[in-house]
Amino acid sequence: MSETVIFRDDVSVELIKASASDADVIWAARVSTAGEQSMDEIGEDPARSAGLINYLARERHGSPFEHTSMTFFISAPIFVFREFMRHRIASYNEESGRYRELKPVFYIPSKERKLIQVGKLVHIHLLMERKSNLISQ
Repeated sequence: MSETVIFRDDVSVELIKASASDADVIWAARVSTAGEQSMDEIGEDPARSAGLINYLARERHGSPFEHTSMTFFISAPIFVFREFMRHRIASYNEESGRYRELKPVFYIPSKERKLIQVGKLVHIHLLMERKSNLISQ
């Protein structure tokens, strides 16, 4: 069995489904003050609702926005997914090598991407220099 090895230099993101509306955010924001009547206020005053959403975003009141959901299919290098986990941005499932044979796909930065090391590179050189000095002694 000869498998084709794939080399990529991109990331793809596809929106699969969304359940995100202004009404979801408005209801979640107003439920703490209006209780079950918050559903009655949703369509009454669009300008007031827009003002509420802008206020929530500006003042960083994020929990009402969490009442929406979106599902994406993302194809990216493993180090990108590790950052998703590190920052706990969402719940996610990933393709499992336990249940199917994974295709060999490798990420290589494109030549157009100019990589410039900023910070800590000197630190690595200093450590290597110290190790070299210890070995020569």
